[in-house]
Amino acid sequence: MIKKSKFTYENFRLEVFVTALLRNAFKLTPQYDDALNRAKRKIIVYSKHGKPMERNAHECAHCHRIFQDKHVETIKHDDGTTEKVKTKRVVAVDHIDPVVALDRDMDPYYSMLVARLYCGVENLQVLCNYPGKRDGVIACHKIKTKIENAKLAAYRKAKKK
Repeated sequence: MIKKSKFTYENFRLEVFVTALLRNAFKLTPQYDDALNRAKRKIIVYSKHGKPMERNAHECAHCHRIFQDKHVETIKHDDGTTEKVKTKRVVAVDHIDPVVALDRDMDPYYSMLVARLYCGVENLQVLCNYPGKRDGVIACHKIKTKIENAKLAAYRKAKKK
């Protein structure tokens, strides 16, 4: 059976599609790996039998908390039941200087996007990026992204006037 594309000629936006491809390809670059390696820490966890094991973890550049790469987390529900869930990586490689500039023009958009996205490792940091809250704290990457999006929206609103 042939899989149907979710895009049609009417709703296909090339800019959005290419931008998503470029952002996903960034995760395959040496800069991305170097940023993760700079934040990598070794931690000791204990098995259920009490045996110590060494695991990889990453330190958030903002809050300096340590997060395991992938681990099993126990979630307690309101009805008293518990559930074990395997979590994915809870850190994100973030650009210190945002990829989308406030004063971007549409003509040189792709060249500007590539230049800012595929930057040097000195412009990258690792921030925590977990769903919801942990210990009552929202993830640093979510807070930074929310601030950047608010600045971008305010700039665009002021530019429209």
